[in-house]
Amino acid sequence: MKNIHLIILALFVGANALFGAEKVFCDRAGESQQALVIPERAARVFGEGESAIPTDWEGTYDGGNQEAVIRRTMEMHLDPVGDAEGDVAVTGTINIRPYVGDVWSVYEGAYKFAGTYNKETGKIVVQGQTWVSFPIDQDTREEAPDWDFFVFTGTVSADKITGTTVRGNWRMFPQSYDGDDVDSGFGLEKDNNSFVHSNRSPNDGFYGSTNYVISSELFERLKSFASSESEVNVIKQQMNVKWSGSCYGISITMGLTFEKLLDAGEISGESLSPDDYYNMPQPKDCGKLKDIINYYHLSQDLENYGEYAGRTKNFNPSLWNGWIYGYEPKFMNESLSGFLGNLVKDAKAACEDGKSLLFCFGVPNLAHLVLVTGYSVSEDGYRLKMYDMNSVREYKESGRFTYMSIAKDLTTFSFMTGNGEIVDEDNYLNLSYLEPSKLSDIKYCSLIKRRSSDQLTITFDPKCEFMLTGPRGTTLTYRKSAFSGSFPINSVDYLEKKIKIKTKRFENFTITPSGKEINIQIYDDDHFKSVEGKNIRSIELSLTGDTKLTGGAYTFKAYSSVEEKLGKGESGLASISGKANGKVIIRSGKDKVEASSPKKISHVKTAVYQDVRTALGTIKGRKTSVSVNAAEDLSNRDLNVSGRIVFGKDAYVYRGWAVKPKVTVFAGGRTLRKNKDYKISYSDNKKIGTGTVTVIGLGEYKGEISATFPIVSKKADLL
Repeated sequence: MKNIHLIILALFVGANALFGAEKVFCDRAGESQQALVIPERAARVFGEGESAIPTDWEGTYDGGNQEAVIRRTMEMHLDPVGDAEGDVAVTGTINIRPYVGDVWSVYEGAYKFAGTYNKETGKIVVQGQTWVSFPIDQDTREEAPDWDFFVFTGTVSADKITGTTVRGNWRMFPQSYDGDDVDSGFGLEKDNNSFVHSNRSPNDGFYGSTNYVISSELFERLKSFASSESEVNVIKQQMNVKWSGSCYGISITMGLTFEKLLDAGEISGESLSPDDYYNMPQPKDCGKLKDIINYYHLSQDLENYGEYAGRTKNFNPSLWNGWIYGYEPKFMNESLSGFLGNLVKDAKAACEDGKSLLFCFGVPNLAHLVLVTGYSVSEDGYRLKMYDMNSVREYKESGRFTYMSIAKDLTTFSFMTGNGEIVDEDNYLNLSYLEPSKLSDIKYCSLIKRRSSDQLTITFDPKCEFMLTGPRGTTLTYRKSAFSGSFPINSVDYLEKKIKIKTKRFENFTITPSGKEINIQIYDDDHFKSVEGKNIRSIELSLTGDTKLTGGAYTFKAYSSVEEKLGKGESGLASISGKANGKVIIRSGKDKVEASSPKKISHVKTAVYQDVRTALGTIKGRKTSVSVNAAEDLSNRDLNVSGRIVFGKDAYVYRGWAVKPKVTVFAGGRTLRKNKDYKISYSDNKKIGTGTVTVIGLGEYKGEISATFPIVSKKADLL
C-alpha cells in the first residue's frame, strides 16, 4: 500500500447566507481563514504520464452551520501529479451534486482548483479558483453564483481520503485504478435501470405504489417454494406493508435480464432486445415489470428461494464477538479477510464469464444491494466495479458506477453507495453475495435443506430497539445496531428493512421495547405471531397461546395465524389493530382471532389475508372485545367470484331521460348495502336498446361486475 500523505483541499461547502462573507472563510470562533497562497515556483513543475497519487476520486462532504448538516456528493479529477522534490503544482476540477434526500437548495455545479503537493512532507494544498458551472438552485432552477470555497484537511492513501474541516467531515475514494481489468460488459444506458427508485413524485419509477401485492400466479409460485405455512403468512403480511423500496427486486431483475434469463421485450411487450433493461417502461407504467420486481423482493423471506438459496458466501461480525451460546461458525467464513478473498475470487470468475454478482451489505439502519460488474487488481490491492440503482436521480439518467477498494492483505475495504453512504470495515454489520442466475433455476431450490421443524425465526425492524427475554431468563438486547445477551442464536441475517434471527424453538417470550416503536415477528413452521405499535411497554408472546400487551396510551397491530387451513400450504391469518390503555389480550383459536381488554379499545380495524386478497374491516365505537374470522373464504367478498345483480323487472320503459333501474346486489349469500359495500354506475341507458349497470365493490368488498337490461319504447313492448 502506498504511503499515507497529508492533504489540505479547498472544496465547495456552502453559500454566503449560510457560511459567512464573500471571499472570507470563517471558523466557528469567527476567525478568518485566509485564502491559499500558491508559491510561484510550484507552477513550474507538473506531472506527466503516471501520477504520484490517484487522479480520480469520488466521495461526500458533510458540512453545515448552526442550523443543519448538509451533505454533498463530490467528484475530484486531478491532473497527473508530478514526483519531483519540493512543491509540485496540483490542478484539476471538482464536480458537486446533492446527496439523495438533501433538502437544501444547491443542485450541482463544477469548479477548477489549484494547489501544491510535496512528496517529502506528504502535504497537498488545494484551493478552488474559478467556477466552471455555477450551482443550480433546485427551487428556481437558476444559477446561484454567490457560493464560496473552504479548506479541507485530511490524509490520503491508495484507497481513501478522510479528513475534517472547521465545518464538517469528508471522505473520498479513488475511481481510477492502474491494474489488470476484467469487465462483465454490463453497460450504462442499456443494462441498468432508467427509473428513479422512489414513489414520491409523478416522475418516479414507483409512483402510486403503496404495497408489494403480486399476481395470484406469482403468489402461488412463491408459495410452492415456502418451507412452511408460516413462511406463506410472512409473504401475505409483507405484501401488505407500506412500500418503502425494492432494491433487492430491482437488482435481481437487472442481473437476470443482463444474463438474458429474463426477457426485457417479453416483460415490457415492446420490441426490445432481451437484455435492454434501460429502455423498458417504468414499473409504474408496466404492471408486469412491477409484479416481477415485487416477486423477487418478497422472495428474500423464503429460505428455499431468494437470498438464502442463492447466497454463496456470508460474513456477519455480530456473530463473532463471543456472546452467543454454543455458537460455532461453520456455515460462513471465519474472518473478514476470508470473506473478502472469496468475494474477489468469485467476482473475477463471474466477470470473466460475462456475469455479475449481487453484493449485499448491512450498515446501521440500512441493508442494501448492488451489482458487481467488474474486477481490477494492482500492486496496491483489488477494486470491484459496482452499479447501484440508486445512482439514477432523474428519469432516463444514465446512472453511475462506483468502486469498492479492497486492500491487498484483505483486511480493509471501502466504497460509496449510490445514495452517498460510506461503507467500510469500521461501520458494516453484515456482508454477503450471491449469483443472480441461481434464483432463476427452480432445480437449485430443491438442493436446499428444508428448515428443521424445531427451529424458530425472529424478524424485526432494525430501527426498533428492545430486550427479548426467553427460556431460563436468557436475554437478547438489540440497541444502537448491536446485539448483546445470553439468548441462544444460530444465525443473524440483514435483509432489506429487516433483521432475521434463527434460534431453537421456544414457546414463550417477553419483549420489552426500549424505544417508542416496535415491529417484531416470531414464528415456527405452523404458528405465526407479529406485533407492531407505538408506546407499548411490554409484550408477552406465546407461540401457541395468547399475546398480552401492556402500556399506557398506545397503538397496536397484532397478527396471528389460526389452526384451520384455507388450502394446501396456507393457514388462516388475521390482524387486529387499535388504540388501548392497559392490558390487551390477543387470542387465536381454530378459525378466529380475538382482542379483548378490561378497558375499551378504540379505532379498531381488522384484516383477513388470503393468498393475494385482503378483506379490511372497521369497527365503530369503543369495544372491550373484537373477533375476526381468520379462515373466512374471501371469495365471498370478491364480486368477480360471488357477486350477483338482480333486477326488479324484466324490462324498463324509455320516457325521454336516462333509465336507472333499482337493483339488489348479493355476494357470498349476503345482501350488500349501496354506497357502503358497493357503488353503482349506468351506461348506454339514454335511448331504447340495451343498458348496462356496473357494480364496484367498496370497503370489505372488491371486484367489479356488470349486467344488462332491456330498454323499450312503450308498455306494450313488455308483453
